[in-house]
Amino acid sequence: MMEINDDKLIRSFLAKEKKEVADNGFSRCVIENLPGKKYRLVEQVTNVVMLACLILFFAFDGLQAIMSTVKEMIIGMIQHGSSGALDPKSLIIAAVVLIILGTRKIYSME
Repeated sequence: MMEINDDKLIRSFLAKEKKEVADNGFSRCVIENLPGKKYRLVEQVTNVVMLACLILFFAFDGLQAIMSTVKEMIIGMIQHGSSGALDPKSLIIAAVVLIILGTRKIYSME
């Protein structure tokens, strides 16, 4: 019951003391600073960096490096006798899933 009386007192006090605050251009300033032009610039820079990464990846034969690393990993597993635990098909499926998830994560950040 005490809370109801307190709420009534607070509402009546705030109703009496209510004053309008002058905008003084605040709303216009907020609208002008909303993301738009800056976001497009960031998006363009991101696309340029991704393109540069792709060019460097293929220029330095990144695909061959990945394939040789996977090949060495499989050979190492076979030599150490753990080939029964993980077959190459599982590695390929895991790699494809990780690539898809990574790509989705990259594009969701934009």
